[in-house]
Amino acid sequence: MINFVPKKSTIIMFSLLGNILAFVSTFVVIATLPMTLIRIAVVKISHSKQMKEQTEVIIIAISIAIAIMLIPFYHYPY
Repeated sequence: MINFVPKKSTIIMFSLLGNILAFVSTFVVIATLPMTLIRIAVVKISHSKQMKEQTEVIIIAISIAIAIMLIPFYHYPY
């Protein structure tokens, strides 16, 4: 069997894939947590189970902004 990819390149490729997966999963968790907390706060304050579409868009934008600001603090396993 002929192996055209050196072993070191394979290790680097898997490290890169692991870091990408770690980044995406961390980003999703950090974006979802504030989204949920803000949504709960809006429902409690407005005393309404139905939220307007504009409020939902603002909550998503705030959550993504928080996740982007925290990118320098993400930990990569490899």
